[in-house]
Amino acid sequence: MQKILLYYPPTSENENKIMFNFPLPVLAACSLIDESKYDIRVECGLQKSMDVLIENNKDALCLGISIMTGTQIKLGLKLAERFRAVNTNVPIIWGGFHASSLVDETLRNRFVDIVVRSYGEIAFRDLVAALDMGKDVGVIKGISFKVNGRIKHNEDSEIPKMKDMPPVPYHLFDVAEFIRNDHSKSIPYVSSRGCPNRCGFCSEYVISRRKWNPRSSEQVVEDIVYLKEKYNPEAIRMVDSNFFANEKRVREICNGLVERNVGINLMKLNADAFFLSKYSDGTLQLMRSAGITNVLIGIESGYEPALKCIDKPATKDQAYNASLKLRINGISVGHSMMVGFPYDLPFSQMKQKHRTFVRSIVRFATHVQFDSQGRIQIPETLSKFANITKDVVFIGMIKKIEIWDPLELEKFETAKLNIDSEDFEDLANDINF
Repeated sequence: MQKILLYYPPTSENENKIMFNFPLPVLAACSLIDESKYDIRVECGLQKSMDVLIENNKDALCLGISIMTGTQIKLGLKLAERFRAVNTNVPIIWGGFHASSLVDETLRNRFVDIVVRSYGEIAFRDLVAALDMGKDVGVIKGISFKVNGRIKHNEDSEIPKMKDMPPVPYHLFDVAEFIRNDHSKSIPYVSSRGCPNRCGFCSEYVISRRKWNPRSSEQVVEDIVYLKEKYNPEAIRMVDSNFFANEKRVREICNGLVERNVGINLMKLNADAFFLSKYSDGTLQLMRSAGITNVLIGIESGYEPALKCIDKPATKDQAYNASLKLRINGISVGHSMMVGFPYDLPFSQMKQKHRTFVRSIVRFATHVQFDSQGRIQIPETLSKFANITKDVVFIGMIKKIEIWDPLELEKFETAKLNIDSEDFEDLANDINF
C-alpha cells in the first residue's frame, strides 16, 4: 500500500514555543482519497520529530504541504529540502492560501514540483491516482507544475458543493493527542467556505471565487455531534470565513444543537457586521442557548472612507450595533482591525504639503493597457526614472504596487527608512495613520 505524507507546518517558531496548528486543511484535501488503497499519514509536527517523520515516510508516493503566508513557508521548505535529500524522486506538492495566491512564486522554488490551487479535494485525488499509475499530470484540472523548468497552469478544477462532500476524515490524525497539547482543548471545524462579500483586501476569493459554500444545517449538526461523542473536546472552534452569512441556516443549526442537547461550546466564530447587525434578538438568544460563546467581527477600520476604499460592506454603525447586540445576549465579542490605510480625504481637503506629495507621485502617471496575456509594459520614461534595466522587485502598498530596481530599493531603504521612534510617531499623526 502506497504511503501519502501530508504536512501542515507549525504557524510560529521561537526559542520558547512552537505553535502547532490542527492540520484541518490537509485532512480536508484527502477526504476523497480511497483509504483502502493508500496509507494516508497526516502530521503537524506535534507527534514526531522531523528526523522520525522523514525516516518513516521516505518511500512515500508523494509529500503534500499546505501553507499560509508566514512561518509555515519556512518550516514547510525545511521538511521539503530534507525529504528531497533522502528521496530525490518524490513529488513535492504544495497547496493552501499562500500557494494558491502566489502560484508562480511558489513553483519557482526548487523544492516545489506541483501546486494544487483553490479547493484541493478533487484535484489532489486525481493527482494521487495519476502519480500512482504513472500517468500524465498535464490533464488534471486545478494544478500547476513545472516541465523542464517552465511553469504550466492547467485549467481550474470545479468547486464542489460542500453539502455533496464527505465529512473531513478526522480519524486520520491523532486528535486526542492534539487536544491534550492544545491550551483551549478544542477542535476546529468548518461548516462553510468562502464569503459573498467583495472586500478588496481579502484573499478568500482565490479559494472560493467570491462564493459562499455551506454544508447543510443537518450535516453541521451531525458533524458536531460526531466530534463531541468521538473526541469530547471542551469546545469546537468554528473556522468559517463567514459563519453568519445566512440567518435561517444559523437558526436551524442552533435549534438542532439545542434539540440534541449536545452541550458543547462553539467559539471564535468569524462574523461580518453587515449580516450580523440585521439578526433578530430571537436568533441571538438562540445562538447563546446553542453554545456560541464568542464571536470575532472584522471591523478593519472606524473611518468610513477607508472602509469604502477596501469595498467593506459593513459600516462602523453596523459594527457597533452588532457588537452591542451580542454583548446584550451574553456573547463576548472580539474585533479585528487593520492599519496602514491611505489618507483618504478628498484632494481639496488635504493640507498643502499632502497635495504637493501626491502631485510629486502622480505627475509621472501613464495610462497602460493589458495585452492578450494580461501583461503590461512599463513605459520607457518610468523605466529610466526608476533605473530599471533587468530585475525588478514588486512591493504591495495597500491598493497600489511599487516596482523597484533591487539596488535602488536597497539604497532608498538604507537612506530613507531610518526614522527614530519619536519622528515616526509624529509622521504617523501627521498623515492621520
